[in-house]
Amino acid sequence: MLCGVLTACAVAPAPPAEPSPSPQEKEAAAERSTQPAPAAPEKPARPSRPAAPRPPQDAAPADSGAKGPAEGQPARDAERDDNPDLADFEEEGMASWYGARFHSRRTASGERFDMNDFTAAHRTLPFGTRVCVRSLVTGRSVQVRINDRGPHSPGRIVDLSRAAAQSLGLLGLGIKPVALSVAPADPDLPCPGS
Repeated sequence: MLCGVLTACAVAPAPPAEPSPSPQEKEAAAERSTQPAPAAPEKPARPSRPAAPRPPQDAAPADSGAKGPAEGQPARDAERDDNPDLADFEEEGMASWYGARFHSRRTASGERFDMNDFTAAHRTLPFGTRVCVRSLVTGRSVQVRINDRGPHSPGRIVDLSRAAAQSLGLLGLGIKPVALSVAPADPDLPCPGS
């Protein structure tokens, strides 16, 4: 008998039992197990088009001593100031616009989207680049500032703010062809052909 008592003391006690889940936790787990997993979004095929010019890989970045953007301030892309090739940038393709659904959301540059500002999304142009957009349907031109990435739909080259699309006469017309070129350095100068 003494051996049985000593043996019982030598065996490690069983770990404490896990507390049983509450009825709310059981219900939430049951709902999760019956819902299908969200499908991974399909990546749209990228249309073949010329990419925006980039500085040479061997170019050393100049140290301006400037710090990054302050909290809440939009990011800036240094390429726009030191890339002379942007002056020759031209592109033609389809434009779309976005408005109320995205109003006040953060853009890829970090600033909040304002559908009433003259801004646009482009896949490769540096943030802050000022671009002339000319409608190939209406012939109107407008100057916008790149502050977002996109468009995320195949076959389009630029997403315009509602204000820019309205100025071009594109509201209600759907997706229409446009021509892009870098705007004059002086923001007060009109776009060529305006």
